[in-house]
Amino acid sequence: MRQPAVIGILCDGLRPDFVREACMPRLTALGGEGVRFLSHRSVFPTSTRVCTASLVTGVYPRTHGLAGNVVFARALARPRAISTRDHRALIAWERA
Repeated sequence: MRQPAVIGILCDGLRPDFVREACMPRLTALGGEGVRFLSHRSVFPTSTRVCTASLVTGVYPRTHGLAGNVVFARALARPRAISTRDHRALIAWERA
C-alpha cells in the first residue's frame, strides 16, 4: 500500500489573520485542502531555529539543545557565539 505524501509548510512570523482569500488566495486554498493547526502553541524561546527544530523533531528545546538564533563557532577567535542574523559574522565563520 502506498503511503500518502506529507508536506509541511512553515511560515515563520506569518499571522493567521493574514491568511485569507483577499490577501493570499493560493495559501488559503491550500489550507482548505489540508490540515491547519489553528490552536497550536509555541515552545520557548520563540525564535525560528528553536521552534522549527521542536516542530520537526517533536521534542522540547532542552532535548534538542538549540537555545536561540545564536550558534557557537569554534573556528572563530572572538566572538564565538554569533547571531544568525549577522551576515558579517556568518561570512567570517565561513572563511574561518
